[in-house]
Amino acid sequence: MVFFSKKGILAGRTSWNSMAPTVTINSTEVSPTIANPIPITFALSNSSVDFTINSLTVSGGTAGNFSGSGTAYSCNITPDGTGPVLINIVANSFHDSVGRGNIASGEFGMGIIRSFTLQPDSSNDIDTFIYMNVPTTNYSTQGGQWIGYLNGTGIRRYLIKFDFSSIPDSAQNISATFTLYMEGESSSNSTHIGIYKLLRNWSLTESSWNYYSSGNAWQNQGGFGALDCEQTEYTGKDFAAVEAGGAKNIILTATTKADLGSNGWLLKTTNESVQDAYLFTSCNGATAANRPKITGTYQLNPAVPGGAEPGDYQYVVDGVNGNDETNGLYPNAWKTLTKAATTLTAGSVVYVRGGTYIEQITLDNDGTEANPIIFTNYPNETVIMNGDLTLGNGVRINGDWIQINNIEIKNFTGAGATAYGEHVTFDNIFVHHCGGAGIYLHGNYGTAKDCRSWYNSTVNENGASPTSWGSGLSVCRFPTGCTVQRCTVWNNWGEGISNFEAENTVFEDCVSYNNQIQYYISDSKGVIVRRNVAYCTSGNPISNYYTQWGFLVNDEKGFPVPLEINGVREWSSNNTIINNLAFDNNKNFGLAPQPSKNLTISNNTFINAESSCVFFYAGTLYENARFINNIIYQEGSYATTNNKPTNLNVSNNLWSKTPEGLGMLSGSDIVADPLFIGGTDTDPNSYKLQPSSPAKSAGVVEVATDFGGIIRSSPPTIGAWE
Repeated sequence: MVFFSKKGILAGRTSWNSMAPTVTINSTEVSPTIANPIPITFALSNSSVDFTINSLTVSGGTAGNFSGSGTAYSCNITPDGTGPVLINIVANSFHDSVGRGNIASGEFGMGIIRSFTLQPDSSNDIDTFIYMNVPTTNYSTQGGQWIGYLNGTGIRRYLIKFDFSSIPDSAQNISATFTLYMEGESSSNSTHIGIYKLLRNWSLTESSWNYYSSGNAWQNQGGFGALDCEQTEYTGKDFAAVEAGGAKNIILTATTKADLGSNGWLLKTTNESVQDAYLFTSCNGATAANRPKITGTYQLNPAVPGGAEPGDYQYVVDGVNGNDETNGLYPNAWKTLTKAATTLTAGSVVYVRGGTYIEQITLDNDGTEANPIIFTNYPNETVIMNGDLTLGNGVRINGDWIQINNIEIKNFTGAGATAYGEHVTFDNIFVHHCGGAGIYLHGNYGTAKDCRSWYNSTVNENGASPTSWGSGLSVCRFPTGCTVQRCTVWNNWGEGISNFEAENTVFEDCVSYNNQIQYYISDSKGVIVRRNVAYCTSGNPISNYYTQWGFLVNDEKGFPVPLEINGVREWSSNNTIINNLAFDNNKNFGLAPQPSKNLTISNNTFINAESSCVFFYAGTLYENARFINNIIYQEGSYATTNNKPTNLNVSNNLWSKTPEGLGMLSGSDIVADPLFIGGTDTDPNSYKLQPSSPAKSAGVVEVATDFGGIIRSSPPTIGAWE
């Protein structure tokens, strides 16, 4: 890209950092508690001039001790104990040095570790033993509770149920110790006491060996039937043949609160046919400190990773720890993307844990407008789909209302990401080094936003396939109503951004550079190309093999009516190219020889091509085609233009020197230095105009706003900037 001094003289060349700033949020704290502030770091992609504590949106805590500059910042978050700490940075809450507002961050969430103690007393007694030899008697008022086979008098088992209501339902990663105080023992052998989760809603005052409540019998007497309790031990503890009295600790673990069980536990010895019995203090025990208790910690995490709740079904894929045999519902996880892709239905969201997945996926199921299917990364983790140069197409979407967010796709022999379904969105996906195209939108109303696509169409690397190649990002093959926003596309061995055999597409706020053609519009109808940047850098890999265009309007086959493969072909029509910037391409703008009608090229700024700045093929026929309000700035010996096509209406343009094409200079055109403001940073702001620019108020009313979204004056300024 070129930039200019205050006088509009060429001052240097460098590349333009095209991306709006992004921010990554992280923390070094792995076990946050409410007792201590949590250190948080913010890594910005671009240096910021106004990133402050007010840029943060925080719940579950308060931000403080904010510091930093440029691209690195930090703060502390003091948890308030109400739940997890969640941090968001909404779009346009800070700006980089050239005024671009940031892209919204992914939500950063940290679970807060809290401690708890549960120790009931006689007022809320929750335990009893049941006795085989007295099978209908309740012993809940006893101060001590026996477990095991005692002195030939029969088997005793112990029922206990803690009240976990003080632990939030959202609690996770529970780690606790269950403590029983042993008062005595009558044992001849080493043994094991197992704890089993009860399935019956048993009554404290009515339970006995035969009944779990009045009139309701256990499946098996003693409460150990398959309908009475789980048959797999939850946890337990070994006891020696001669066990010393005192506190006995049993470790409890639970991923969620529900894992603790809602009906309490049954405790029994493994071998109930030999003399092994132990007496423990109950909730009615005289010494309060010796009563049963649980002490531990739990973590308050976001309800789902990242806090987003677009539907009822939240899934996780974890390539390391997942298992496709589970239901995949958070906090469980599937292992493969394929399992998720073939299972998801409307309203499903799948969060993919960071890592590299050597898979290709196809999504056939449909979402809905209210409940789309969403495929995204786990917050602040990097997900890579790698075709390993052996797999064909990376992501193929046949279903409707599907979103693919925040995933890197690389090394596929075919296309990286392709949408055939309607209302498909690719959001912040990075696609590179694929043999075919980077991103295809084939279905109606598709969207690609904040995506990056580079070094794709490698089938044509170094000109190896001169008659067939793919694009970095293309809307093509009969869709209508697609949108491409804020995407950056570079170094692709084909077109950068293209539209062909498609209608009513909008390309806006994108950057395309170092491709064969930065923006290619062909066989199209109703396409709007606005506020985009197109350029080349010296020595880029494509330059040795192809002429590199900024914008090229063509009509290879004609637009099909109806919009399908067998449609009758007619001229491309109703296409609009406005408020764009193009510089340092071989040719910044071109109209190919095929005919077109109702074409508007207005309020663009074209600067310093390596040959003709704007290029029109001789003999081209147009109907109602207009080239107005444009700035064409060309230094050195290269021409500003070459030919004037038939029926191309030209007016109110500013040329830095007299155009070479016969008839291109109209009576309302200006030949003068546009007086760009220049600057030391090579960005679109360098092409704003000085107040004394001859382009000021020299245009005709055509475009309502300028490259930066500012409402134009009346009469308007010529060029992309008002």
